[in-house]
Amino acid sequence: MKNLLCLSVICLFVLLWSGCSAADESIEDKNDVIEETEESNTNNVETDNQENKTDDGNNEESESKPNELTNEKAEEILLNLKQTFMVETTNDNIVINYDTVAELQQHFETVMSESLAERYLDGYFQKENENLKLLATEEPAWFQPEEDYSLEEENPTTYHLIQKQQSELHGNKEYTFTIKAREDTTWYVSNISSKDINQEFTEKDAIELVSEHLEGELGDNMALRFDRMEEGNYIIHVFENTETHTATYGWYEVNPETEEVTSMF
Repeated sequence: MKNLLCLSVICLFVLLWSGCSAADESIEDKNDVIEETEESNTNNVETDNQENKTDDGNNEESESKPNELTNEKAEEILLNLKQTFMVETTNDNIVINYDTVAELQQHFETVMSESLAERYLDGYFQKENENLKLLATEEPAWFQPEEDYSLEEENPTTYHLIQKQQSELHGNKEYTFTIKAREDTTWYVSNISSKDINQEFTEKDAIELVSEHLEGELGDNMALRFDRMEEGNYIIHVFENTETHTATYGWYEVNPETEEVTSMF
């Protein structure tokens, strides 16, 4: 009887111990699941925050980057440059709406660089009896919208509009209007430069150069004629016409780039 009672107690103890172990394992499993869930949520929050920061950075970069400068916008900017320069004056060329050089320079710098504004002020205006006066001289060279041009991108904030112009006043020139973007992404004219353009060299030009080279040597019966091209140079034949024959006086080579005349004899 005593043996049976002892066995029952032992069995009960084993059952209780097994139940406690299972409960502990269940609690540990639940804790592991909770920890994994919290870790997953934390990672998701960090990922979302990182994505938001990236999006904010992209938005800031997009907002600070100027729009591409189109031909239409470039034309508008250069026409506005001329309009800004042409300030209202009296019949005596006294500037009306600006009393000081500083005021007029501030007006100019709304569409152009400080250096370009100073160039216009120094070249076309002067102080006279406490007034600003527009000098009676030729206007600067302006962009001509009716003429062909090319718009070239140096980088996203700098463009060059290049245009060839020919006039009696300025001659045959190629103008480069440099347009840049400010920090607030608005566009302005940074600089205007020009260079002379040589007219295309022709056979007639070569003959005239040889004629000048032989000035005082050519008689009434002497003639000059283009003969051929050799290695990019013009070959001019100089000869004398008589009633009975044609006599060669000389052959001359003309370099179209240096305009140098060289005798081939």
